[in-house]
Amino acid sequence: VVLLTQSRKRVLSMIAERPGVTMSQIAREFGWHVSAIDYHLHVLRQAGFVVRRRGHCAAYALYLNGQAPA
Repeated sequence: VVLLTQSRKRVLSMIAERPGVTMSQIAREFGWHVSAIDYHLHVLRQAGFVVRRRGHCAAYALYLNGQAPA
């Protein structure tokens, strides 16, 4: 069970508002170090809340109802 801290809720909210957002974009927007965002995204991925899409940069999207968005 993942503890949804305020930080993780903020990250999830941003991903919900901007599917495809990258870790660097989240860090820049929040004024956090990329390693902090990486940690929170890792926890959220392991818990099944977000998926990581690969391309030029890894982008993130919410994982809802057992499916990642198209």
